[in-house]
Amino acid sequence: MEKINVTIGNRVIPITVKTSVRAKRVSLRLSPAKDSVTMTLPRRTSLAFGMKFLNSKSAWLLANLEEGAAVLIADGTVIPVLGKEYTVRRKDGRGFPRLNPETAELTMHCKPEFVGRRVKDFLKALLCEECMRVGKTLAASLGKKITRITASKAHSRWGSCSTGGTLSFNQLLVHAPKAILDYVIAHEVAHLKEMNHGPKFWRIVETLHPDMLQARKWLKQHGHELHRYG
Repeated sequence: MEKINVTIGNRVIPITVKTSVRAKRVSLRLSPAKDSVTMTLPRRTSLAFGMKFLNSKSAWLLANLEEGAAVLIADGTVIPVLGKEYTVRRKDGRGFPRLNPETAELTMHCKPEFVGRRVKDFLKALLCEECMRVGKTLAASLGKKITRITASKAHSRWGSCSTGGTLSFNQLLVHAPKAILDYVIAHEVAHLKEMNHGPKFWRIVETLHPDMLQARKWLKQHGHELHRYG
């Protein structure tokens, strides 16, 4: 594995170069946050050939990297929260964070340099509250209980369930449409009854969230967009 930086247009793009005995052709894969690229080369394929292929895809790379450019959360930034867009508003002095649906504003009282961190901390707590609220009702319908809810930057998965009843969620889900978050909650609650992905498990999920197939399709097609807020 080799890491290099490549300049395309006026942008420097981190590239991770891998060689695979299984690969039959050169392939490019964007990171979930769309800020770097992994290039996989078949065995005995030169780096020079791989770079030629990468350059031929420069327009595609720039378009997709621009689409997934990270969002800097600061005063005035507009971000989606539980299916609705809010404008971040920073204020001086002391006060609790406030999410106001009527004005569509998320108000934070802090210094400018702390806005991003404070917003993420607030949204993480908000996500846990929402997951517990929805999850408790769904779990009760199955005769089960949730012992604990956690949220973290687990970019490799949207959620998980432990045998002890702890449900964990990717904190980026707070930026997803509400129906998508509800699906992920239903998915993990279903694991309280079935710790597998067999037919019985999926029947339970569909009972808890009838629009399961549409939600799974959305995550597959648009899930990567949430990483812009990570």
